[in-house]
Amino acid sequence: DFFTIVEDMPVYPGGDAALMKYFGETTQYPPIARENGITGVVYVSYIVDKSGKVKEVKVVRGADPFLDKEAKRVVESLKGYAPGKQRGKPVNVQFTVPIRFVLQ
Repeated sequence: DFFTIVEDMPVYPGGDAALMKYFGETTQYPPIARENGITGVVYVSYIVDKSGKVKEVKVVRGADPFLDKEAKRVVESLKGYAPGKQRGKPVNVQFTVPIRFVLQ
């Protein structure tokens, strides 16, 4: 059981800006994707559980198998969420985030 919207949403340490910064610093462009000029956006779904842990990570819309694998790895590495609350009680909350792979 999980919610998608609750009274108090889970919070990543430092908020959404810190989360995006973490994605930017932690994501490594797969060399084979870089060599072949593969770009795209991978949408990853995950649940922040009652204790603030990230679980049930899955790619809901992929771009390329190499990019999908890396996006999933990065989301699985997230730690330190403050759990979401509904009526004052911690609950499981589902998120979906886009991770963009762009070649400079």
